[in-house]
Amino acid sequence: MPTGDSVGGFSGAHSIDYDRCATACPARRRADPRIAARICAALGEARSVVNVGAGCGSYEPEERHVIAIEPSAGMWAQRPAQLAPAIAARAEALPLGDDCAEAAMAVTCVYHSTISAPVCASCAAWRVARWSC
Repeated sequence: MPTGDSVGGFSGAHSIDYDRCATACPARRRADPRIAARICAALGEARSVVNVGAGCGSYEPEERHVIAIEPSAGMWAQRPAQLAPAIAARAEALPLGDDCAEAAMAVTCVYHSTISAPVCASCAAWRVARWSC
């Protein structure tokens, strides 16, 4: 099974080769304005956001400072030029200091991890965000 991950391999049952299939991301992952509005509302007044599992950036709020985290090089290559470049890292081990951003977000990425990883990823996101909901 392909690892599909440029930073360590996925070991969950839902492993997908994102480096190979990422070229279709911008065409298939268009932001739904209703979801984007809810994300912006949930982020509140946060000016800085860590986007865990950023992918091609479909739901990144362009009006905020975003630190994008994405393990797949195939996904980094699909990020539009106006978005911040992604940092190569996994959600379970964010290479960021405590309280480095005002908020953290993760959209459509939890199901890509191993069974125990979502808890670790949530703890890591909680650690880097100053504000919590």
